Amino acid sequence: MARAYNVARPITGDMRCAFLDLDGTVIRTDYGRYLIGVPSKLLVKKGAARDESEAYLLFRRRVREIIKDQILAGNYVKAFDWDFVINEALSSFGVEDRVDPLALLLKSVEDGRTKPYEDAIPAIRELRKNRRVCVMTGGLSKYQLVLMERLGITKEFDDVITTDRLGILKVRPEAFHKAMKECECDEAFHVGDSLSHDIFGAKSAGIKAVLVAREWEDLSGWDPLERPLVAMKRSMLMKKMSRDIMNGIIEVKVPDAIVLTLKELPPLARVL
Repeated sequence: MARAYNVARPITGDMRCAFLDLDGTVIRTDYGRYLIGVPSKLLVKKGAARDESEAYLLFRRRVREIIKDQILAGNYVKAFDWDFVINEALSSFGVEDRVDPLALLLKSVEDGRTKPYEDAIPAIRELRKNRRVCVMTGGLSKYQLVLMERLGITKEFDDVITTDRLGILKVRPEAFHKAMKECECDEAFHVGDSLSHDIFGAKSAGIKAVLVAREWEDLSGWDPLERPLVAMKRSMLMKKMSRDIMNGIIEVKVPDAIVLTLKELPPLARVL
């Protein structure tokens, strides 16, 4: 895939990089309302669910099962191909109608339900003063690149690394080794909201990992470098992992730092 980003921008000295996850880290999403909620209504029409509430729960569970099955089978691209996952889930309930996931994603942008967090762009611009900043997402380029363009944030990054570009899932350390080569990095850290895809993968690759946990406001009194120990003692990491799609398959790795807002990233980057 041809690069359309600012990867040639020179930075003196050893090349330092920051990898940022996209969904839940840089952009606020409401995929449940669109990718799950809209198609799930077809289950009621088909008679596979009593009402929309039941349909949503049934459909979400089936979507997660399909994603997990594909990950375990090593079909990493299929696991995050919403066109395959959503329509395969519909078929499993006997629904013959087909939906266009990209159209649903773009509708979420149009409705203002998918948008950059207010703290994201200022933090990225500050980080880019002395390092490359690359998106590293488990999503596929046919969705993520279009979303980023529609949101007007593509130019804020030096490169966008997707699962289909790497051919391997972020949960595997090889993904980060490949990403380091793609972005021509000598050193890097990774930032994301998933304990499996972001923290486990980066730590397994020997790369420092920062967990984004915007909801953990009660940790605001601690330094980002102190928060992992506090979160571990309070079993917060285990509770978060219990909701992760890879729960029961991989172990929990403790992040090097926890940020509650991306505003904390630039000063933290100086000491990581």
